[in-house]
Amino acid sequence: MKQKLFTLLLAIVASIGTLYAQQIQIGAFYYALNSETLTASVICKSYDNVRLVYNWDYDLQIANIPSSITYKFEWDSAPITYRVTSIDSNAFRSCKNLHTVFIPASVTHIGNSAFAGCSQLRNINIPETVSTIRE
Repeated sequence: MKQKLFTLLLAIVASIGTLYAQQIQIGAFYYALNSETLTASVICKSYDNVRLVYNWDYDLQIANIPSSITYKFEWDSAPITYRVTSIDSNAFRSCKNLHTVFIPASVTHIGNSAFAGCSQLRNINIPETVSTIRE
């Protein structure tokens, strides 16, 4: 009986973690979705824990980040709209061709080294809504 309860609890915890931290790709960008707050964060494609390197799939010259995205999960009957509120740490790190970034007013946070190593970056608009920029 205890083992069944433990297994059930573990399954519930795992599903909650999945519910609140979905990672998806829409168009050119990857996002982490928070289903509780209906917000999204622009993220890098992935982080390889074995080689300790980031995997980028952004070969962009211009990044025009949307203020919101709409996504439909397989198990949902209707699409859900998420407000894009942050750019995660290392999201665009070392994107060599990136020269212009448009950030919407919905963004309030830019994480550590979000644009580090973007050697061609010349134009970036940071709206007044951004209250936190990590170096």
